[in-house]
Amino acid sequence: MTGGEEVLDLRDLTTLCGDYTVHLLSALERLGRGGRLRVLVAPEEAEELRMAARSLVDAGVARIVEEGEDGDAFYVVLEKTG
Repeated sequence: MTGGEEVLDLRDLTTLCGDYTVHLLSALERLGRGGRLRVLVAPEEAEELRMAARSLVDAGVARIVEEGEDGDAFYVVLEKTG
């Protein structure tokens, strides 16, 4: 846990079709309601991470708190809602 957030670093992960949804959902399931998850990916994977995060928002599982670039990573911070 870092600064009240769990961190999921996917920069070294190779996924089929760039779908991170299963990884995000699995990590969010370990958190209590209101828990936050900071997800890191390589900058070139930013759109794939955004799409995965939006699918969880649409499903009512999480909300996007923040997103941006930090050094050699693109990140999204999700807060568990469901």
